[in-house]
Amino acid sequence: MFKLTNKKIAFYQVSRTFSVESARFNLVKIDDNYENKFMTKLIMANPKQRNSLGIDMIRSLRESINKIDFSKCRVLVISSSCPKVFSAGHNLKEFTLEKGQVLHKQVFHEFTDLCLTLKNISVPTIAEVHGLAAAAGYQLAASCDLIVASNKASFSTPGVKFGVFCSTPGVPLSRNVSSKISLKMLLTGDPVSATDAHNHGIISGVVDVDESSQNLEAKVLEIARKIEANSKHIVALGKKCFYQQIEAPELRDAYKIASENMLENLLYEDTQLGLKAFAAKSKPIWTHSNKKVN
Repeated sequence: MFKLTNKKIAFYQVSRTFSVESARFNLVKIDDNYENKFMTKLIMANPKQRNSLGIDMIRSLRESINKIDFSKCRVLVISSSCPKVFSAGHNLKEFTLEKGQVLHKQVFHEFTDLCLTLKNISVPTIAEVHGLAAAAGYQLAASCDLIVASNKASFSTPGVKFGVFCSTPGVPLSRNVSSKISLKMLLTGDPVSATDAHNHGIISGVVDVDESSQNLEAKVLEIARKIEANSKHIVALGKKCFYQQIEAPELRDAYKIASENMLENLLYEDTQLGLKAFAAKSKPIWTHSNKKVN
């Protein structure tokens, strides 16, 4: 479990103006008021519907991503304004026969597109989960590169209990943990605690929030700053390669993809700056560009 010292907590709780801008129907707030706008946080803010991922919320998240200035943004965070709920999943009221298959197809198509966008976007993405992440809510979190959760959080794929098997949430779940753990969650619908989720490899880490609810936000910010300290272009190159090689059909194919990526990696200016800084035992000053050495 992640632990924060009082000194670190105080550092990250420094007062700052919290500027937000509204997206569709005020369902998502955008907070990019960090130094040099290096981090953007998208905050789901629909407590009455427990941040359900209906078509409006899905489109709000997508529109919010489209507003981000990725020339400055180095880390994208998805979070919730509701302490007890990250997202309860799809809006099941949209899945009745009366709503029609046109809407049903739109929901799954647009949500799949959103999840793939989070995976394919060049900057690292972090899900900041304080409470329940259920069904499509878990799927949204799992579509991020990292999931950092409070010890109050839980994760579940409960659709089977309501006659809707969580087939789409099962896609990222089965790609992160063993089939035995995945199927237990999918077949029973039972929630998994943050601690158990971490032990199973479902999430990246757990933050104790018993003393302060702000510990989670502080830990996410700490991780984001560590990412920011690296070359923007090299991080993007590495993230792209990671997903390409992990999806390769054979181990040999994965090594081929990774080896070619490393060979290309060596050609960039930032790579050579980093190697020279390592030899000189100094800190590299990155250009963050995709410029190659002549």
